[in-house]
Amino acid sequence: MPKPTEIAILNINGGLFRDWESVWVRQTFDEPPNYKFRFTCSEGSPIAKNYALLQIKPGDHCSITLAGQPAFTGRVTTRQVFYDAHRHHVEIQGASYDVVATDVSAVHPTHEENKKNFTQFAQKLFGSINVPFSTEGSIPGIQFPRISIMYNQRVYDAVEQLARHVGVHMTSDATQGGVVAFSGTRGGGGATFVEGKNILEGREIISNLSYAGQYAGGMLPAGDQKNGPDVHSVPFVDSSGSPSGGGGGGPSGVQQSGKDGTDMGMPAWIQDQMKMRTQYEGQKIDEDAIWVTVTVQGWLMNGGLYGPPGSQMTVNSPMLMMQGKSLMAKAITFTQDSFEGTRTTIELVNPAAQGGATGTLPSGG
Repeated sequence: MPKPTEIAILNINGGLFRDWESVWVRQTFDEPPNYKFRFTCSEGSPIAKNYALLQIKPGDHCSITLAGQPAFTGRVTTRQVFYDAHRHHVEIQGASYDVVATDVSAVHPTHEENKKNFTQFAQKLFGSINVPFSTEGSIPGIQFPRISIMYNQRVYDAVEQLARHVGVHMTSDATQGGVVAFSGTRGGGGATFVEGKNILEGREIISNLSYAGQYAGGMLPAGDQKNGPDVHSVPFVDSSGSPSGGGGGGPSGVQQSGKDGTDMGMPAWIQDQMKMRTQYEGQKIDEDAIWVTVTVQGWLMNGGLYGPPGSQMTVNSPMLMMQGKSLMAKAITFTQDSFEGTRTTIELVNPAAQGGATGTLPSGG
């Protein structure tokens, strides 16, 4: 009899399926679809005994619990089946509902929204395709005079483009399966990983990036009031900073040099907007300057699953040069198979890279 802390259950339209040969559930942010799973089942019994399992098909709504804790909500995306006279193999894959937003184009009568902030814009676009949307923490309420949507642009891409201008990150959740937007680091987490105690495997990448700062130049849309040089020569913004300096929080001794250009992706209304945009890109560079991966036994921490993505955790490992270093969970992967048992792998990045945008845009275009 399996331990309750090691049972994975896939719920498909009310039908419960367990006793899987392998389990893989991954939770991330800024990597749509942000929640994914892959379950496999391979047995030598006659295929007719698992006929119900074979009826699972792409498009079916599903949810997953690991050790009794919610871990996934979304839909089946792939079904693979093999069988012969003596054996059969079934593999089911799925993704959170934000996968819909990556597949469909934004349909909008005018292809632009006026005087909207990020939350209002995201609610309208995700709501148009029935993808749940919610926010956590303090989301910047900066109002943009005009937000353009390109023809055939995917819904997720249109929202994510604006998210980059306000320092917002997007993930999913285990119970709704929609999109959750957050700024900075999220609540929860709190796990501590200690070398020689609970770390089964540890990996680390500290990058020496080839550039330290960001710069951007932008244009305004032309109109009756402004045109020609007035809209084509908005001064560029140089936002210096590096993983080894100021707010970067990277490893000491890492030397950076040079600049990297930032594509604004939308009209540059004022210099503060360009500063926000370059700040975000600089933060993403800082995020990748430290990448630590730890693997631990089991799925649970203090009675709940490890996570969520975006929460802070602590690594204490001399081998990894992390002495009580607080990092942010970029991805959590829950696995189970007959070779390695029940494990959780957490990918952690530099938390100093996260922070919401500040600034004020004009009230009109």
